[in-house]
Amino acid sequence: DKVLEAAVNLFTTGSERACFHRDIGRVLLDAFDKGNLECVGIVADQCNHGFTSGTPEACTKMAILNEKAAASALQKANKNSALHYSRNAMRHLSKNCWESERDLSIRVHLTHAKSA
Repeated sequence: DKVLEAAVNLFTTGSERACFHRDIGRVLLDAFDKGNLECVGIVADQCNHGFTSGTPEACTKMAILNEKAAASALQKANKNSALHYSRNAMRHLSKNCWESERDLSIRVHLTHAKSA
């Protein structure tokens, strides 16, 4: 964590840091998707730090990732982290999420309720 913090502080602008986090998040997400990495929270943290705005598909992927991180935190009885991730998941849901992504919306809202 200290090494990452020192590396991030080398960047002078917020946009440089966001790009750094985004790039790391992509590498970690790829490893997670391939089953080479188990800690979804670390992946979600990097992706959340690097996500500025995106397409509806990118927002849906972020909602899914954060819901997985929230569910994982709940399994470990870490309600504070679960609440943090479920809030991020809710933030990434589209305005018409109940029509376009009903199953995801249900999971995100249930996970959020369990986290509170």
